[in-house]
Amino acid sequence: MSQNNAQLSEINQTITKTMDQVFEKLNAEIKRTNQKLTMRTAATNLYASVPTGIVVVALMWLLNAFNVW
Repeated sequence: MSQNNAQLSEINQTITKTMDQVFEKLNAEIKRTNQKLTMRTAATNLYASVPTGIVVVALMWLLNAFNVW
């Protein structure tokens, strides 16, 4: 009986170590993905805000040209 308990304990420790390693790798991969997404989001936001700024400036210029604003 005690031999079975020792084997079960050893199996349990092995499973725990393996799961810890899996979660460490998953955590590292999630962090890498988040960093990539953050950079992509920042680039996309910048790319989207430039045309918007141009449109706003053009609209202000037009309103000013016609003395509306």
